[in-house]
Amino acid sequence: MSRLTRLLPLAIAVLGVSGAWFFSHSFSAAAQTVPASVAIPETDSDGDGLSDYAERHKYFTDPHKARSAGSSKPDGDWEQRKEFTYTITSVLQIAKPFQPADMNDDYQDARVLSEDGDSATVEFVYYPLNTNRDGIGENPNWRRDYAYMNQYLHPTAAENWDEKMRADLIAELRNDGIEPDKLTDKQLVTQVSRWLMQRSHFTKAFAI
Repeated sequence: MSRLTRLLPLAIAVLGVSGAWFFSHSFSAAAQTVPASVAIPETDSDGDGLSDYAERHKYFTDPHKARSAGSSKPDGDWEQRKEFTYTITSVLQIAKPFQPADMNDDYQDARVLSEDGDSATVEFVYYPLNTNRDGIGENPNWRRDYAYMNQYLHPTAAENWDEKMRADLIAELRNDGIEPDKLTDKQLVTQVSRWLMQRSHFTKAFAI
């Protein structure tokens, strides 16, 4: 997953075309996957199948050694990649349709163990000690650099959005001291996420 993927959904949603996309997707797992046609490849210096970023912040292996443990298996091996960190594993049965690629991100790995006509058994490995938060940089020119992503954020029948709604959102942000035009992508994501959580209301309607 590229740095662009980690920050872009929220940043573009606030200042780009579709804010509705942000509200419905920015906190979902699916939102962490940018469409393949615009994904930015990440460097894999040692050719072990794991990006340098993932080796530093997820697996804690050496991004310059294909076999960090000195074993016969490369770091990219399903079991070997867990050698240098703590992991949690679960096995779930998931109804079709699904995309295995969408289940792999900076925080977990997933692989299909078996499947039938209606479902699949998927193994998930979670990496709770990851340092992704420390690995995300900042880009003050994100609006210009990521402008091509707007094509994926147009309103749809299920996610209506217009310029007035966007203007109202930005006005509310500014009223609360958040100036989107002056922030880097990381600053914008951090401040707007906090702003949204403060405005959220939770109920126990379904609690027992």
